[in-house]
Amino acid sequence: MQALTQATLPGAIAGHYASAVIGAAYRRSYYAAADSLAQAAAELPEHELFEHRLSIRRARRAASQRLSAVRVGSAETSLS
Repeated sequence: MQALTQATLPGAIAGHYASAVIGAAYRRSYYAAADSLAQAAAELPEHELFEHRLSIRRARRAASQRLSAVRVGSAETSLS
Protein backbone atom coordinates (compact mmCIF):
# COMPACT_ATOMS: atom_id res chain seq x y z
CA MET A 1 0.00 0.00 0.00
CA GLN A 2 2.83 2.42 0.81
CA ALA A 3 4.40 1.81 -2.63
CA LEU A 4 1.08 2.73 -4.26
CA THR A 5 0.84 5.92 -2.23
CA GLN A 6 4.39 6.92 -3.13
CA ALA A 7 3.80 6.16 -6.80
CA THR A 8 0.78 8.47 -7.00
CA LEU A 9 2.20 11.26 -4.84
CA PRO A 10 4.15 13.02 -7.64
CA GLY A 11 0.97 13.11 -9.75
CA ALA A 12 -0.96 14.61 -6.85
CA ILE A 13 1.72 17.24 -6.30
CA ALA A 14 1.77 18.13 -10.00
CA GLY A 15 -2.01 18.39 -10.03
CA HIS A 16 -1.98 20.65 -6.98
CA TYR A 17 0.72 22.84 -8.52
CA ALA A 18 -1.18 23.10 -11.83
CA SER A 19 -4.32 24.05 -9.94
CA ALA A 20 -2.47 26.76 -8.01
CA VAL A 21 -0.85 28.21 -11.13
CA ILE A 22 -4.09 28.25 -13.10
CA GLY A 23 -5.95 29.67 -10.09
CA ALA A 24 -3.49 32.56 -9.85
CA ALA A 25 -3.81 33.24 -13.57
CA TYR A 26 -7.59 33.09 -13.24
CA ARG A 27 -7.53 35.78 -10.56
CA ARG A 28 -5.14 37.97 -12.57
CA SER A 29 -7.48 37.70 -15.54
CA TYR A 30 -10.23 39.37 -13.48
CA TYR A 31 -7.96 42.35 -12.87
CA ALA A 32 -7.31 42.51 -16.61
CA ALA A 33 -11.03 42.27 -17.34
CA ALA A 34 -11.75 45.13 -14.94
CA ASP A 35 -9.05 47.25 -16.60
CA SER A 36 -10.46 46.42 -20.02
CA LEU A 37 -13.97 47.42 -18.95
CA ALA A 38 -12.73 50.70 -17.50
CA GLN A 39 -10.82 51.49 -20.69
CA ALA A 40 -13.82 50.52 -22.83
CA ALA A 41 -16.10 52.75 -20.77
CA ALA A 42 -13.79 55.66 -21.47
CA GLU A 43 -13.05 55.00 -25.13
CA LEU A 44 -15.58 52.79 -26.92
CA PRO A 45 -18.74 54.09 -28.53
CA GLU A 46 -21.84 53.25 -26.47
CA HIS A 47 -23.16 50.80 -29.07
CA GLU A 48 -20.01 48.63 -28.63
CA LEU A 49 -19.95 48.54 -24.83
CA PHE A 50 -22.44 45.72 -24.30
CA GLU A 51 -20.77 43.39 -26.83
CA HIS A 52 -17.39 44.14 -25.24
CA ARG A 53 -18.75 43.17 -21.83
CA LEU A 54 -20.22 39.98 -23.28
CA SER A 55 -16.89 39.01 -24.85
CA ILE A 56 -15.21 39.42 -21.47
CA ARG A 57 -17.96 37.35 -19.86
CA ARG A 58 -17.50 34.54 -22.40
CA ALA A 59 -13.75 34.54 -21.80
CA ARG A 60 -14.22 34.46 -18.00
CA ARG A 61 -16.70 31.59 -18.30
CA ALA A 62 -14.27 29.57 -20.45
CA ALA A 63 -11.50 30.24 -17.94
CA SER A 64 -13.76 29.15 -15.10
CA GLN A 65 -14.54 25.90 -16.89
CA ARG A 66 -10.83 25.23 -17.50
CA LEU A 67 -10.04 25.90 -13.84
CA SER A 68 -12.83 23.57 -12.74
CA ALA A 69 -11.60 20.83 -15.08
CA VAL A 70 -8.07 21.08 -13.71
CA ARG A 71 -9.28 21.07 -10.12
CA VAL A 72 -11.55 18.07 -10.68
CA GLY A 73 -8.67 16.24 -12.40
CA SER A 74 -6.36 17.21 -9.53
CA ALA A 75 -8.82 15.93 -6.95
CA GLU A 76 -9.21 12.65 -8.83
CA THR A 77 -5.43 12.21 -8.98
CA SER A 78 -5.03 12.81 -5.25
CA LEU A 79 -7.85 10.39 -4.45
CA SER A 80 -6.47 7.60 -6.64
